[in-house]
Amino acid sequence: MIRSSYTKVVGIALAYVCILSLLLIQVQIAFAEVNFSIRNDQYVFPPSEFEGTKEYPDILVMENEYIAIELLPNRGITLWKLKSKLTNTEYLYSNPSPLPYLDELTKTYYIEFGGYYPLYPWNKRDNQPYMVKYEVLEKSPGKVLIYMHGEDIEEGVKIEEWLSFEEKSAKVNIKMKITNLSGKKLSMKFGDRLVLMMSSEDIHLKVPADSVRIITSKDNWMGGEGEVKPWPQEWASWKNFKEPGVASLEVKDPYIAIINDQANEMLVKVWKPNEKLKEVIIRSWGARYEDAYFEYPVMYLQTASSKMELEPKGSFEFETYFFVIKGLTRFSTVSEFGVGFIDLKKENYTIGEEIPLNIELATATLEKNVKAKILLLDRGGSLVKEVAEELLGEVSPDKPVSKAISFKIDGIEPGDYILQVKVFSDKGELLTMQERLTLFSKPFILNIQPILMALIIIVILTVVILMLLRRKKK
Repeated sequence: MIRSSYTKVVGIALAYVCILSLLLIQVQIAFAEVNFSIRNDQYVFPPSEFEGTKEYPDILVMENEYIAIELLPNRGITLWKLKSKLTNTEYLYSNPSPLPYLDELTKTYYIEFGGYYPLYPWNKRDNQPYMVKYEVLEKSPGKVLIYMHGEDIEEGVKIEEWLSFEEKSAKVNIKMKITNLSGKKLSMKFGDRLVLMMSSEDIHLKVPADSVRIITSKDNWMGGEGEVKPWPQEWASWKNFKEPGVASLEVKDPYIAIINDQANEMLVKVWKPNEKLKEVIIRSWGARYEDAYFEYPVMYLQTASSKMELEPKGSFEFETYFFVIKGLTRFSTVSEFGVGFIDLKKENYTIGEEIPLNIELATATLEKNVKAKILLLDRGGSLVKEVAEELLGEVSPDKPVSKAISFKIDGIEPGDYILQVKVFSDKGELLTMQERLTLFSKPFILNIQPILMALIIIVILTVVILMLLRRKKK
């Protein structure tokens, strides 16, 4: 009887374990998938009386295991909210009922709903992003694709936006297209604005630029108007941005990283084409954010083009990627697929010497079977030699990889080279990182060392043979 009861208890316990395991698997699958919904239960202040402006507009909501986002097309806002589910951090400022304030820079009144939106075309009458309509082109557990579009009749411009969001990804993909429908050549400047919520004093910016030009700042605390200073400045850290100020940078590479040291996480914005949008404008009110009727500390990050001309029916296309990375905030290279860093320890090595290399990598989406191919290039960028290939394994937004490897380079001439690391997965190339490398010839003593060793062995063998012969004679 005891054995029978024991067997029943064990059987029930195993059944419960199996059921719980299945439930956990289902929950994991559910979180990995893209959840999509549309809500219109929130009042959003109508800034104009334009036809189609709604007090309770559709808010498009998407989330997966990494991030949650919201779109507000009826206010022209491409991305209204972006929250990291890895650290519960809200990166974008949003306010459904903002108060108007007088912008001292433009001398116009403005209300800020927050988020991310294009600055062209622009609703000049209400000084707001241009309202767009939307369509859901694709909705599946693996992917959601939204199409947004609007037409500025006065300017004769059509704007189209495609936003895609996928499973197992901490990335939002946005493509914009501006088309000239005016029937004449159109002169324009394209730009976009990201309204950041500075939720921690430990946030700082990484922008790939060498210098910064001061546009204006209260009591010249940043420097005089038009003054050019080296970058980064101490106010690249939010805790040092005390007063209102605006500055401009010309970027070398098309990205901005918002690094949250407290959460060991960062939000990265990447865009293209880089040659068209090289200017980044940083603006904030610092600790005086309430003077501009913001509810929380904010920072504007704007990307701006130089003046462009569009022929009739001509168009301009622009792509932006936002993604969150946790666990890796040191990097030297950025692409729309992730961030990476390589450490050579030193620049100079001897040909044939063991070269240690550390690779650190985090990707915007879950990537499997990630490999690193190590190449040696000349300073002109031409391939000299394929050095090695290493398996890095699985990499994701919250599970970066750090791998130490070593290799030798033989059979080449001494000189100045570039060590290049190409990272790729089954989906294709992800990232290319490189460092300078100088290779020297082996010292003369090392070159003749094998010959000396051979001669020593011959001498020793000769002596031994002679000694044996002498013994035999005795």
